[in-house]
This record gives sequence, structure tokens and C-alpha cells, in this order.
Amino acid sequence: MFWTIIDVTITVLVAIAAWRMAYLGLHPPDELSKTKYRTEFKCWGVLLVLLAIWQGVRQQITQQAWTKILTGLSTDVKGLKDKPPVVEVNVPPALNPPPVKQRATMGIPDYNGVKFDYNPQSGWWVNLLCQNMGTSAVAKNVVCTTSTEKVPAINRAPTKQTLQGVWMRFSKLVTHPAPSVDLEPGKGIWGSFGLDMHDIDPALISGDKVIVLAGAISYSDDSGRHRKEYCRWSQPPFVPDNTVWHLCEIGHNREVY
Repeated sequence: MFWTIIDVTITVLVAIAAWRMAYLGLHPPDELSKTKYRTEFKCWGVLLVLLAIWQGVRQQITQQAWTKILTGLSTDVKGLKDKPPVVEVNVPPALNPPPVKQRATMGIPDYNGVKFDYNPQSGWWVNLLCQNMGTSAVAKNVVCTTSTEKVPAINRAPTKQTLQGVWMRFSKLVTHPAPSVDLEPGKGIWGSFGLDMHDIDPALISGDKVIVLAGAISYSDDSGRHRKEYCRWSQPPFVPDNTVWHLCEIGHNREVY
């Protein structure tokens, strides 16, 4: 602020000196005042020169100051461009993930899951294996319910209406399930169902009849309660040691939940 006042004062004095010299130049003195005129003119001229020099020095100083300020600003801006901004991100602490719930896998093995057995007193039986086919989780409260029937066939295969009738009768049986057990991985339980047949029914050889299995496996594990259904029929002729089983066309070979 101080130097600003000084610079303004210098400019005003320069203007006054220039105006006074111009005034004296336009009004020539008479003979009596020539000495006074010359002295005043010289004084204003010297003052004007000194003020001009002083003004030039002040302008140089001011220019250098502004150059320094602008150079500093340029350096700061360049530094900001060259240096990427640092962004601090507050990452919340990682939450402990919930434990993975183990899932058991119940099913009927494809090759040895269904077997025929003959008892001299009661005749032929169908044995079905409900097995925990998983590797880690225990299947709890396992109930394996099975129904087996000999039903008529057309062209050596049961009709959909026949299979639906078998499933409806089995559904009534499920309302009275067997006692439950817990099965570790690889373990299973056998369910048996009589065919009411001592001698092999000739209709099972000719293909006029087939054997139908209907069943359900209910169980639980860490992830909840589950139910699987299965429905299969045997391809004629009846060969106890090498029976070919087909899936029922009405479905029910699936995991319900």
C-alpha cells in the first residue's frame, strides 16, 4: 500500500512539472523577470528529470516483483499438473463371511441301487438303496419311502395313465413315513418291498406287465430340509440279475426342494 501511494505521487508530480514547464514556455517573460524565469524553468526541468528517473526505477522494480510472482505461480501450477492428486479412501474393515452351509446329496446309485431278492417263504422282493452320495455333509432325519407294483403294459411299456395311478397310490403311502435315520457320506439304508410273487409271473417275461418303483427321499442338512422323488419301470423280460430301468414319463425324477 505504501509503495502504491509513492508511485501515484510520482505520477502526479511528473504531470505538474510537465504542465509548469509547458506554461513557462508559452508565456515569455519580460526583461525584468528573465532571470527568475530561467531559474524556475531549470528547477522544473531538473525535477522532471529526477521524477522520470525515479519513475523508471519504480517500474523496473515493480516489473521484477510481478515476474517473480508469476514465475512462482507457474511453478506451483506445473507441480500440481505433474503430481497426481492423492485420494484417500477409507475402506471399511472386511466382514467375516458367513460359514458355508454343507449340503448332503441323497440319491439312488445307478448300478447297484436296485436289486431283486428271493425269499423261499415270502417270494420275490425289490430292494432299493437310499444313499448319501456326498463327501462331507451328514444327511439327517433321512426317510426313504418306496412303493413297488406290477402293472399292465402296452407294447411292453406302461401308459402314462397307469404310471399316474401308481404315483397317486404311492402319495397316500407317503403320509405314513418310516422312521428316520442319520447317514454319513457313503452310507445308505435299504428299503424292501414285496412283489407278492413266488414264481416269476409269465406276464413279466412276455412284456404284458412291468414292475414300477415309486419313491421319495426326505432329509435335512445344514442348509435346510430337502425332498427327492424317483419313478422307474423295468424293461421286460424280467431278468433279476440284469434289469434295465427306465425313468417314468410323468416326471417325479427330480429334487422337489
